[in-house]
Parts: sequence; C-alpha cells; structure tokens
Amino acid sequence: MKSLPAPSKLGIPDFIDEWVSAVSDPAADQKQILEGLVWLEAESKKRFEKGFSNLKEEQKCQICDDICFAPRAKPEFKAAVNSSPRCAT
Repeated sequence: MKSLPAPSKLGIPDFIDEWVSAVSDPAADQKQILEGLVWLEAESKKRFEKGFSNLKEEQKCQICDDICFAPRAKPEFKAAVNSSPRCAT
C-alpha cells in the first residue's frame, strides 16, 4: 500500500484555519469542528483500535458513511450527524 503524505504536506491545517476564519462565528465553528475531530478519533479507536489517520481507506469510509447523510444515519450516530452543519439536512 502506498504511503500517503502527511496532512500538513497537503495544506490541511491551512485549509481548516481558512474555513474556520471565514465564518460569521469562528469560535462556535471551531468548537464544532474540534468536537467532530475528537468524535472521529474516538469512533476510530472504538471500532478499529487505531486513530483515524491510521485506518485503511475502507475503514475511514465505513465511519464517514455512517454520519454523512442524516436521513439514513443509525440512531447511535445521530449526535455526530447533528453536530455537523454539512450533514444535518
């Protein structure tokens, strides 16, 4: 399996900083984003005993698929879905 570049090499931290700073209430969005990342990491460890960045692509997709579309989310994932403005519809 090919090794993927670090998020910092892809500019992910800069993207998140820009995204958070471009909203009307950066503090609230930053809190929401951080809580979402904490949830994602905890869910990864719960399911696969690894942090999200160390999961295989299909494992990452399993988690993301469970929270990306609110109408199909299982009850145990509703809190994660509802914490994301992009997923809450």
